Amino acid sequence: MDASAADPCLSRDARRLLGLRLLFATFMVGTGLLVVRLGTPWENAAWLVAGIALLYASIGAAWCGLRRGADLRRLAVWQLAADVAFVSLLCHLSGAAPFRVLYFVPVLLGAHCLGARGSVPLAVWAALAVAAGQLAAPAAGFDQAAGSSGAVALEVHFTVCLLLLVGWGAGSAADRVVRREHEAARAAAQLRRARIEVSNVLDNLSSGLLITDRAGSVTTLNPAAERILGVAAEDVAGRELEDALGAALGGLAAPIRAVLTGGPALGRGELKIVRWDTVVMPLGLSVSHLRDAAGEVSGAIAVFQDLTEVQRMRERIRDADRLAAVGQMAASIAHEIRNPLGSIRGSVEILAAELRLEGHQQRLLELILKESSRVNTIINEFLAFARLRPPNRRPVAVGPFLEGVTLQVRQQVAFKGGGVQVEMRAAEPALLVSLDAEQMTQLFLNLALNACEAMEYAGRLVLTASAAAGSGCCEFAVLDTGPGLSDEARENLFAPFFTTKKEGTGLGLPMVARIAHAHEGTVEVGTSQAGGAEFRVRIPLAQTSAEPQVETATLPEPVAVG
Repeated sequence: MDASAADPCLSRDARRLLGLRLLFATFMVGTGLLVVRLGTPWENAAWLVAGIALLYASIGAAWCGLRRGADLRRLAVWQLAADVAFVSLLCHLSGAAPFRVLYFVPVLLGAHCLGARGSVPLAVWAALAVAAGQLAAPAAGFDQAAGSSGAVALEVHFTVCLLLLVGWGAGSAADRVVRREHEAARAAAQLRRARIEVSNVLDNLSSGLLITDRAGSVTTLNPAAERILGVAAEDVAGRELEDALGAALGGLAAPIRAVLTGGPALGRGELKIVRWDTVVMPLGLSVSHLRDAAGEVSGAIAVFQDLTEVQRMRERIRDADRLAAVGQMAASIAHEIRNPLGSIRGSVEILAAELRLEGHQQRLLELILKESSRVNTIINEFLAFARLRPPNRRPVAVGPFLEGVTLQVRQQVAFKGGGVQVEMRAAEPALLVSLDAEQMTQLFLNLALNACEAMEYAGRLVLTASAAAGSGCCEFAVLDTGPGLSDEARENLFAPFFTTKKEGTGLGLPMVARIAHAHEGTVEVGTSQAGGAEFRVRIPLAQTSAEPQVETATLPEPVAVG
């Protein structure tokens, strides 16, 4: 592999070194020789021209080595050592002492490219070359140009010491610069990593985050905050809180502004906002001070969450508690009422058989029997609600199960003499759901027959089943074309004893909710596309490979629903 590809920094330094050497050979040496040649005629010009040619040859060889992927550090050392040798040859052949200053060029280049590990050996190599050149009897005329032998020795000594000092000092300075560059690069890399990590945390944070400066201008809004508030970060960045959030979200701006103006931090609070799309959203909010390095307040940080699901869960818990309380009450009063009621009904039936009443008295006796029968029915529903057994859940294929429920609904409609068109749709008939077939049949019959009664047994009823994406549940739906539900009915639909029927007990839909909860599922009510009511029941899918149960519970008699 090409060394330059392995380390781009070394490649750039190697190319820069070649350029500097070329400049050194062309300008410094060429002009120096011209000055010397014009001022002092000498007979060895041919050797110097040959030396310059060899210097250019070394530059060409270094370029070829660089292209072939030679080790860059060794290549640099070899070039600079050749430059020291060339300067030594120049000084020896020319006999000109001023050329010794050229020794500093490869030493400084070595410090620049290799640091102290390159400049110090080059300085030693240059110092040895200077001393060796002096001891080797320099060219004729050198002593005369340089002066007396004592002055020459002092000059050589000064040059050697200066070379060693420059080599060490320049190398150390270059090493410090390199270390600082590396430290700065590491710090920049750490800063980039930290920014990326903070950005990832903010982008993947499920809670909304809003940060303002001291003046109350929005500086940061993470994606969760954009999704919750229904605004875009680029639209609100740099704007005042009240202006950025608008009148609809002013309830969120007020507590943040209170903290900014010196108020205490808000540990936990709840409020409701109205988004631009008129959606009313409950928020859980906490606001704290943002402080700078000196500990002074420089802004505010608001963290908020959408509490819509939390409120739904609270409502479900309240409904479950209410259902449990009703169950306990039903179990306690059923035994207290059922026995006296049985005695009363029995006595009335005996009197009805023995007495011959007419007119108003006969109607009163029939009313007593009718109402006692109705009370007995209510008590039986109480007991069924209170004594709901734990579900015996097994894997059941939704297709056959829903077909059985549909058949029973049609039988009930036929028994009532109605004209309801009942349809069944199963997207995946073989989909396995973990349920108690008997209890779930009771649940769907309650929903379906309630829908039929709401449509006065004339309309269209659709039962569907499909896998709910990403939830691990099967979603059943019961849709009708009836009049739909009022807002009051939606609020109290699963509350015990709430009913819109003239003779209803208000326990049918609470029983539906209780069966769904016993199956770890949910029941939700909405409006169908046809304008009627829509009930959606979610039940977990089966987690076993056991053979599915396809039979459904059968009810030989018409089912009374509340």
